[in-house]
Amino acid sequence: MNYYKVIYAVGSNNERIYPSSIKETVWNTAQYHFTDNVMIGGTDDKVVSDGVEVIELTEDETLSLIEEFKKSYPEFTEEELPFLPKKNDELKSARPKSSMKKRSRKK
Repeated sequence: MNYYKVIYAVGSNNERIYPSSIKETVWNTAQYHFTDNVMIGGTDDKVVSDGVEVIELTEDETLSLIEEFKKSYPEFTEEELPFLPKKNDELKSARPKSSMKKRSRKK
Protein backbone atom coordinates (compact mmCIF):
# COMPACT_ATOMS: atom_id res chain seq x y z
CA MET A 1 0.00 0.00 0.00
CA ASN A 2 1.15 3.57 -0.70
CA TYR A 3 0.75 6.26 1.96
CA TYR A 4 0.34 10.01 1.49
CA LYS A 5 -0.16 13.18 3.48
CA VAL A 6 -2.68 15.34 1.63
CA ILE A 7 -3.28 19.00 2.36
CA TYR A 8 -6.70 20.18 1.22
CA ALA A 9 -8.68 23.40 1.23
CA VAL A 10 -12.19 23.99 2.57
CA GLY A 11 -14.72 25.63 0.26
CA SER A 12 -17.36 28.22 1.11
CA ASN A 13 -19.96 25.53 1.78
CA ASN A 14 -17.55 23.53 4.03
CA GLU A 15 -16.73 20.94 1.40
CA ARG A 16 -13.20 19.61 1.17
CA ILE A 17 -11.32 20.59 -1.98
CA TYR A 18 -8.55 18.11 -2.69
CA PRO A 19 -5.58 18.60 -5.03
CA SER A 20 -6.41 17.66 -8.62
CA SER A 21 -3.62 15.05 -8.67
CA ILE A 22 -5.66 12.76 -6.40
CA LYS A 23 -9.00 13.28 -8.15
CA GLU A 24 -9.51 9.63 -9.20
CA THR A 25 -7.76 8.05 -6.20
CA VAL A 26 -9.59 5.41 -4.18
CA TRP A 27 -8.42 5.52 -0.57
CA ASN A 28 -8.36 2.31 1.48
CA THR A 29 -7.70 4.19 4.72
CA ALA A 30 -7.93 7.81 5.77
CA GLN A 31 -7.33 9.70 9.00
CA TYR A 32 -8.12 13.40 9.29
CA HIS A 33 -6.67 15.92 11.70
CA PHE A 34 -9.32 17.60 13.84
CA THR A 35 -8.26 21.23 13.29
CA ASP A 36 -5.78 21.21 10.39
CA ASN A 37 -6.78 20.62 6.77
CA VAL A 38 -4.66 17.49 6.47
CA MET A 39 -5.48 13.88 5.68
CA ILE A 40 -3.24 10.83 5.94
CA GLY A 41 -4.36 8.17 3.47
CA GLY A 42 -3.41 4.77 2.18
CA THR A 43 -4.15 3.60 -1.35
CA ASP A 44 -3.18 0.87 -3.78
CA ASP A 45 -2.80 3.57 -6.44
CA LYS A 46 0.46 5.36 -7.12
CA VAL A 47 -0.05 9.11 -6.71
CA VAL A 48 2.36 11.77 -7.92
CA SER A 49 3.86 13.49 -4.89
CA ASP A 50 4.41 17.22 -5.41
CA GLY A 51 6.08 17.69 -2.01
CA VAL A 52 3.65 20.47 -1.08
CA GLU A 53 0.00 19.32 -1.17
CA VAL A 54 0.62 15.60 -1.71
CA ILE A 55 3.56 14.10 0.18
CA GLU A 56 4.53 10.43 -0.02
CA LEU A 57 5.10 8.79 3.39
CA THR A 58 6.71 5.63 4.69
CA GLU A 59 4.61 3.20 6.70
CA ASP A 60 6.35 4.23 9.94
CA GLU A 61 5.73 7.93 9.25
CA THR A 62 2.10 7.14 8.51
CA LEU A 63 1.55 5.20 11.74
CA SER A 64 3.16 7.97 13.78
CA LEU A 65 1.02 10.67 12.14
CA ILE A 66 -2.16 8.63 12.55
CA GLU A 67 -1.58 8.47 16.30
CA GLU A 68 -0.87 12.22 16.37
CA PHE A 69 -4.03 12.95 14.36
CA LYS A 70 -6.19 10.79 16.65
CA LYS A 71 -4.93 12.78 19.65
CA SER A 72 -6.05 16.02 17.95
CA TYR A 73 -9.72 15.11 18.55
CA PRO A 74 -11.24 16.27 21.85
CA GLU A 75 -12.30 13.71 24.42
CA PHE A 76 -15.81 14.02 25.78
CA THR A 77 -17.27 12.77 29.02
CA GLU A 78 -20.37 10.60 29.19
CA GLU A 79 -22.27 13.60 30.57
CA GLU A 80 -21.38 15.67 27.51
CA LEU A 81 -22.63 12.94 25.17
CA PRO A 82 -25.63 11.42 26.96
CA PHE A 83 -26.97 9.74 23.82
CA LEU A 84 -24.02 7.31 23.65
CA PRO A 85 -24.33 3.97 25.43
CA LYS A 86 -22.51 3.78 28.74
CA LYS A 87 -19.22 1.89 28.64
CA ASN A 88 -20.50 -0.94 30.84
CA ASP A 89 -23.91 -1.23 29.22
CA GLU A 90 -24.48 -4.14 26.93
CA LEU A 91 -25.82 -3.34 23.51
CA LYS A 92 -29.46 -4.08 23.33
CA SER A 93 -30.92 -5.84 20.35
CA ALA A 94 -32.11 -3.44 17.68
CA ARG A 95 -34.87 -5.86 16.74
CA PRO A 96 -38.16 -4.96 18.41
CA LYS A 97 -39.98 -7.62 20.39
CA SER A 98 -42.83 -9.18 18.54
CA SER A 99 -46.27 -7.99 19.55
CA MET A 100 -47.84 -11.26 18.46
CA LYS A 101 -48.81 -13.70 21.17
CA LYS A 102 -47.33 -17.18 21.04
CA ARG A 103 -49.81 -19.75 19.95
CA SER A 104 -49.93 -23.04 21.71
CA ARG A 105 -49.89 -26.10 19.50
CA LYS A 106 -52.70 -28.58 19.83
CA LYS A 107 -51.64 -32.19 20.13
